[in-house]
Amino acid sequence: MLECDLRIEKTGHADLKAAIAHCEVVGDFGSREMLEDILESEEEHIDWLETQLGLIDKVGIENYLQSQMGE
Repeated sequence: MLECDLRIEKTGHADLKAAIAHCEVVGDFGSREMLEDILESEEEHIDWLETQLGLIDKVGIENYLQSQMGE
């Protein structure tokens, strides 16, 4: 599930960057600012997903799931 979410986020990340570049070209700075805020949030989510997947690799899925139960 996390891997699938990461793939989707990365696709959306590329689309957001393209949209920001387009806004820059056409001079739509309001939309560009809004998209940059969304991009920042998406990048934080990508970082979180990559961290979680790294933890799963290091400790195994069973230990990872057990650690999540305590939160």
